[in-house]
Amino acid sequence: MNYLTELKAFYDQLELNPLSTSAIAVWHALMYICNKVGWPDEFTVAVSIICLKAGTKERAFYNARNELKQKGYLTFQSRRGNQAAIYTLTPLSAQYAGKLVDNDALTPLSAQYADKLADNDADKVVDSASPLIKQNKTINKTKHNNPFRFYEENGFGLLSPFVRDDITAWLEEGFFEEPEAVVIEAMKRAIVRNVCHWRYVSRILQNWQASKLTTIEAILAADESHHKRVTPFPQAKKGGERHDKSKRLPSSDYTGYDFGF
Repeated sequence: MNYLTELKAFYDQLELNPLSTSAIAVWHALMYICNKVGWPDEFTVAVSIICLKAGTKERAFYNARNELKQKGYLTFQSRRGNQAAIYTLTPLSAQYAGKLVDNDALTPLSAQYADKLADNDADKVVDSASPLIKQNKTINKTKHNNPFRFYEENGFGLLSPFVRDDITAWLEEGFFEEPEAVVIEAMKRAIVRNVCHWRYVSRILQNWQASKLTTIEAILAADESHHKRVTPFPQAKKGGERHDKSKRLPSSDYTGYDFGF
């Protein structure tokens, strides 16, 4: 398997087969470990190591692992005693390359695609036009509200385990009522200010948390209040020139900017 190819296929797959933030973190941790040991078909790793890499608690890990198995992202075999489970990651990129799979080893994920292809005839497409439109809206919403994908597609670079863990913490620790939207909003502001570094984004989030701004509406209201406090009278600059601070755009004004959606 190729790390970057699998990573791209994983986020493409999330559009049709979404996961919880804990499951995403656990998948990343297992992918990192599988890559580190040379991409074996099967590998073992202790639960404590996965929890450390994924930044999750043990109970959340078991729920996430079951979710990944049920949705076809991996398989695992538990063993007796204190022995670690045996994991097999589903090669997602192979599905997109159109590789055939043996029926006996057909995973729920590939079975899902087989069923969709079998049902893809003209009459059923016409009959299901309305549900298809709803599905497309759901896919776009998932894409737009995925902070991990937004990070990688908008100039911040490859998602490192440290940044992934930090994003996961902001999403799961209950700091915001709309965590995905708020984290993406902070990244948008960093992009507009040409500071595409996670440390800067984290500082924005810390300021909002300290100010108890837990929703996008509250953040925008605070921006508007701050903008109104700026004096409307021209201020003198060095050399006698004057400028009007009231004409400055608020930090949230990024209309026309292409975020890759």
